[in-house]
Amino acid sequence: MTRVVLRHRNAVLAAWGVVLAAGVAAAVALPGHLATSFAVPGTESQRAQAILQQHFGERPDGTVTVVFRVAHPSDKRLQRRLRNELAAAARAVPTGHVEGSLRPGGGILYGDVATTLDLQHAKGWTVALRQALHRSGGPPALVTGQPAIQHDLDPVLASALRSGYSFSAALATDTLLAVSSRGAVIESDENNNRAELHGLQVLAGTNPSTHSAPQRSLIYPRPPYREP
Repeated sequence: MTRVVLRHRNAVLAAWGVVLAAGVAAAVALPGHLATSFAVPGTESQRAQAILQQHFGERPDGTVTVVFRVAHPSDKRLQRRLRNELAAAARAVPTGHVEGSLRPGGGILYGDVATTLDLQHAKGWTVALRQALHRSGGPPALVTGQPAIQHDLDPVLASALRSGYSFSAALATDTLLAVSSRGAVIESDENNNRAELHGLQVLAGTNPSTHSAPQRSLIYPRPPYREP
């Protein structure tokens, strides 16, 4: 098998080149298909999520939470104003709407923007929502929730996968080049061995090619005998 590979190393290298090119194309397209979901089919939580989606149009995995950092979170007027700003920003996301009123916490106000999108599509609108909140001119706002977290993790995961693939591709390329070089050395050694064997056979008179033509010996006449 090794000799077959070495004899056809150019075809083997070409095949591996096609595989590497396909791998690069797949690695470039991979980030758009990454998704993390904790849904387990057949469980009670999954059935509850299906009921919310079918009867109430809600998708928990498509809901994001917006957190405003404020000095007076119990201020009702501030709560109404920020809720209106959040409702306006939520329109940047398809089917996006604010659920309920903003809830106060320790130095923050937070509320949920619900959508009917699944996680894979909801995460793609994270940047649009952040930009809409920034243009509203309100206090600093942070966007979190499963879609936003997935959006922020995708570049990290994609970079790690590309680094691993680059290392693997470099290692595979070095291995193939080493095999190709070794094959050339082996082939050269085999040619040299055949040439040496041929030379030895010629010298020993055992090479069939040396008997292809009749051998003629040269006989020189002896000089006449002369008495001293």
